[in-house]
Amino acid sequence: APVVDQIPGVCTRRHPHATAVHEPYCRTPVPAYDLLFRPISEYSHSLRTYHGCPYGCTFCVEGVTWRQDSFRSLDSVYAELGSLLVRIPRNTLVHFSDPVFNVDSHRTAELCQWLSEHAAGLYLSLDTRADLLSPDSIRLLRSAGFRYFRIGFESLVPDVLSRARKGWGPAEALECLRTIRDQAPDVVVHAYWITGLPGSDEDTMKQSISDVRMLLEDRKSVV
Repeated sequence: APVVDQIPGVCTRRHPHATAVHEPYCRTPVPAYDLLFRPISEYSHSLRTYHGCPYGCTFCVEGVTWRQDSFRSLDSVYAELGSLLVRIPRNTLVHFSDPVFNVDSHRTAELCQWLSEHAAGLYLSLDTRADLLSPDSIRLLRSAGFRYFRIGFESLVPDVLSRARKGWGPAEALECLRTIRDQAPDVVVHAYWITGLPGSDEDTMKQSISDVRMLLEDRKSVV
């Protein structure tokens, strides 16, 4: 077996510097599901198709780990999904834990086509950004089996969003939610919220509480 400091992705300390062994994420093997201690059908599953994130939100480390070779080959993704499909029941949750699942629209379209043909019956979930959810992309994702959209809104306070470098404002976030409701009224929307971002104070905290209540009460936005 290799020593610890030869394992890709593991960072070890050797005086006076830390040493990290990197391996392109595109070479990541299919996880060893056979090592799980319970039957695979008893689990929900989280799957990544790439590593890192090309965006620069100030509170997130994913942007630091983004590289040109961050994407797994889709053949590798299909192989992992295929190994799961023969062993899990219908309606099992499979969450695509990419920081922004649909960051590459062409790749997303190809993956969604495969899911539509081979993974019908699974309960699919994703993480994404509000500015990447157009009417067409929402219909595509829903037709592929995605029924759980997790979106990092963080705040609806303009100054807080600007300092966090989210890349959109409150109006765009609210429009995204309404577009989801128009195009896929049966999906569940999970809105991530962060308190204490730069620019936050007692007033912005109270505003965030009010904003969350508004979203929960507005049936056109969220469930």
